Amino acid sequence: MSSVAGASDTVFGEGTPEEELFRERLRGVLSGTDSSSRVVRATIGAGGPAAGAQTRGNLLMGVALHAAARHFRQYEASDLEARLLEMMRTGMSYTAVKVTGAYFEALRDGGEPMPMVPRVITSRATEVPYTFADLKRDAPAMMEDYLGRANVAVVDREDLAFGDEADSEAFIAGMRESGTGSGAFLRPRGSRLTLAAPEGADDGDRVESADDAAAAGSLSQPPPFRARLQAQSFYVSRECGDQGGGRDEIYWTASAGSDKASGGTWHSQKFGAATEGRTLTFGSDNVIADLQVGYWMGVSLHCWEADQSDSAWYDALHSHLRWLSDTIFSDPGFQIGSNLPGGEAAGWIADLTQLTAFLMDRFRNHDDLSAARGIVLDRYDLAIMAQGGTVSWHFNGDGHHILNLRYTGDEVPFHPGTLEYVVHDGRRWSAPIPVPWQSATPPALVDYFMVLHAVFVRPGDNALMWSKLQNQVWTEPRRIGDLTAGSAPAMVQHGAKLRVAFIGTDNVPVTVTYDGARWEAPTRLDGHRADKVAPAIEFRMPTVHLAYTGDGGTNIYHSELTGGTWSEPSRSPIASGTTDPVSLNFIGTTLVRAHRDRTNHFHFYARSGGYWQQRSGLGGFQVKAGPTLVNHADGLWAVVRGDDNRLHAAQYDGSSWNTPRVVPHTRPIRESAAAASMGKLYVMYHR
Repeated sequence: MSSVAGASDTVFGEGTPEEELFRERLRGVLSGTDSSSRVVRATIGAGGPAAGAQTRGNLLMGVALHAAARHFRQYEASDLEARLLEMMRTGMSYTAVKVTGAYFEALRDGGEPMPMVPRVITSRATEVPYTFADLKRDAPAMMEDYLGRANVAVVDREDLAFGDEADSEAFIAGMRESGTGSGAFLRPRGSRLTLAAPEGADDGDRVESADDAAAAGSLSQPPPFRARLQAQSFYVSRECGDQGGGRDEIYWTASAGSDKASGGTWHSQKFGAATEGRTLTFGSDNVIADLQVGYWMGVSLHCWEADQSDSAWYDALHSHLRWLSDTIFSDPGFQIGSNLPGGEAAGWIADLTQLTAFLMDRFRNHDDLSAARGIVLDRYDLAIMAQGGTVSWHFNGDGHHILNLRYTGDEVPFHPGTLEYVVHDGRRWSAPIPVPWQSATPPALVDYFMVLHAVFVRPGDNALMWSKLQNQVWTEPRRIGDLTAGSAPAMVQHGAKLRVAFIGTDNVPVTVTYDGARWEAPTRLDGHRADKVAPAIEFRMPTVHLAYTGDGGTNIYHSELTGGTWSEPSRSPIASGTTDPVSLNFIGTTLVRAHRDRTNHFHFYARSGGYWQQRSGLGGFQVKAGPTLVNHADGLWAVVRGDDNRLHAAQYDGSSWNTPRVVPHTRPIRESAAAASMGKLYVMYHR
């Protein structure tokens, strides 16, 4: 029989009125009829089961109840059950745990409807244990179900990168209904370890195994780092409204952990007179999490209205918070959600939040829990937060408080070559947004039927990979056939097709097209000889234009594709030579090109009557890599790497370039790629 250590048996005696009251409250929660329970409101809604809401219930809460029933019957606890019994004992007496298990078993065996508990639990006999292996099997369906709940948010990382409001109005309203909320940021599926496409992937792509990707050197985990979150202040949008008529006194608690460490617990000072419209600032004891992170961290945050609770109550509360930190966030068995895309990760933290809210209802005593929420942040989210300012999180429960957090930990480390991009929305640049893949070269970027596509060269084997930004998430990169590149790629849409150009390992230019369903066989431009430097490719009906450097950077060659045949290349000498790629684009119907010479000057040309004519450059501005020309809503832009190793952007007014302006926080290794998509300008590079 498993032993359960914890609080002394002081809540009630068996057969007492207190036990009957406990049973009735438990029945109200499990039947979904107790609208005062925040767990019921979060799962079913204030209207209860009669409102017709459908739910699969709360998985971990159901497992905890099953564990209590098995404990009542003196069965030995499974690995997972033992952990959940420990959790229950941080806030419930021995008798309460036993009564909970016995009553749950009686309701289940009596056929009582329990919409709060999933069928995978209510259909399980008490003698059958529930293990971590069972949790891993059942969790995905539960996580998907959570996405339909108003108090579960999946946030676009672009919003975080722009410093915009992370919580939507719908989510804030959903929190008001239940007093709980959970969230994660959208992240690519498989972003933690693998470049392999799922079995049965469409688009005609070659599907690789994780072993193939590992052999190419793409799976190494970046080093861990110290992450720290500090509470700066909170704003009172709506007071709690103490039912006792006393002062509105607020305090905060938190528990955190990561895939590397327990982050411990935090308890803020109490804030008196937390009245509507006030902003209150935390004192020096404001570090809610300070821990080592490998890939992800989780934070459980709680806003309380203080009253008259004694020290024993606070001891029980902190015992529960320590359990969260030491077990839920740090035990490998509970880290099922850490490698899920944002939606499923948000669902996972939601289930954890509902589990703790179920126990928190036991803690209400004189102090009321106004609102609670769980947040999952991976190293990519933290990297964005590190570049920005304060991030605001809403706690809309009995009261409405907006907590402002700031990341003050280490700079988040990434391997050299990690892809990253910034976005210009017409007014401002976002913070850099890293993505979980490395490239041996600068990438290529293009809008193809309003979907952003990226192509890059995988380190180790120089395989040509592609990904697309679909529904705000980059898809897992897939290999384009079995192509191996000798240079960085270039890319353009022409008609209904997407065309990628690169220089092969034998110095021959190669193009390959995508028809919207599959990649076609590559075309080699035999007879052409190029430097192993990225080509440039552009299109204006009916011609595809290709440019590349040759002869050790002393010449630029230009070839045209019209009617299925590439022309013989024409040669343009470069007086100062170049070691970098040339860039092509159009101003109206005029083909233009730009390059950097060996003395770090920017050269800009326009073709007229079959001849290249030099136009104005960037004055004395020094460029440290090849430029990128891109058409955006208001004309032609040039994105260059300055001598400060940052990206800078300049705009052409038809006769001259304005002074390049720095793109904050960018650190490209070489050139960048740029594309306009859905009214925004995207610039991607490897850092």
